[in-house]
Amino acid sequence: MVSPFKRWMCAGETKEALGVSKGSATLIALRESHGGYTLVEISLVLALLGFLLLATGPILSRWHGQLSLESAARQVQVDLLSARDKAVLEQRTVAVAFTMNSPQYRITYSDDERTNDWRSLPGGVVIQSTSFNLSSLYYRNTFIFTTDGKSGMPTMGGTVMLRGMNGRCRYVIVSRNGRVRIDSMPPPSSEVPS
Repeated sequence: MVSPFKRWMCAGETKEALGVSKGSATLIALRESHGGYTLVEISLVLALLGFLLLATGPILSRWHGQLSLESAARQVQVDLLSARDKAVLEQRTVAVAFTMNSPQYRITYSDDERTNDWRSLPGGVVIQSTSFNLSSLYYRNTFIFTTDGKSGMPTMGGTVMLRGMNGRCRYVIVSRNGRVRIDSMPPPSSEVPS
């Protein structure tokens, strides 16, 4: 193996001409004699990496919880928008029923109520509450899109409240016209039960 020192030395130049002292030349020669890292160097690097991981662990955990909550809110939003589009395109009512304190909800079609598309939320996120049809026994916590893509039941729209492992919440808000959006605060006009 050619030493880095010899590789950069031009023809005819000496170590003294390059300003390399006898001590640094000894270090170069010492490094050339054994090509690798010592156990102490490897242990020190591993200890530093372990300390960094230990210090950043809680931050990464919070970040993962927030990411799961955002992902779950997007999933519910996309499923509600998809249900609305399916109601308009196929000219049939589509219901999205939410199960409280559970990560699951289902999508049901009016002409075939035996067909249920069950969906699960990611990463420890649960459905905390909804403001859909609270007074109805059969349609409680269910949002129904009519064939024109608007809110069938409840007629005024409503909110789904999702809670993550970190205790934070996201609100998926459906307007009476079928618009679906996500917010970190509940809408002022909705009645979201605690």
